[in-house]
Amino acid sequence: KYKLAGAKCAKFVLVNDDRKIVEDFIKEVDYPIFIKPSSSNGSKGQTICENKEEALSAIQYALTCGRSDKVTIERYFEDGHDFSVNYLFIDGDAHLVRTNDRYICNRQSGLNNSSSFNVSPSKYSKYYLHYNY
Repeated sequence: KYKLAGAKCAKFVLVNDDRKIVEDFIKEVDYPIFIKPSSSNGSKGQTICENKEEALSAIQYALTCGRSDKVTIERYFEDGHDFSVNYLFIDGDAHLVRTNDRYICNRQSGLNNSSSFNVSPSKYSKYYLHYNY
């Protein structure tokens, strides 16, 4: 549904260290891929990978940085823009805090990206709200 709004959506998979799932996913999306803990704070454990050896190493690294036994692997877009939402949870209820467009400067080694600037609210906010509320 976000594609209807013109947003690129990264194909992703949530895995532990099951190499078959990882290898099948990589064949489907090709490189570069982005690997990160499925639950972590900030950018710790995130890596952009250009080949299978980097990916397998990055999975092990991400597993040590997260709070669960899963990592997220997704197709990495190099166009320098992403959309995010921030929620605050109070007594189990989610409250939308903000939507955000992040524009990224040149990719660096390892992780990777440093944020050049953020724009809030996101240009995709009305679509996000329409499809999610």
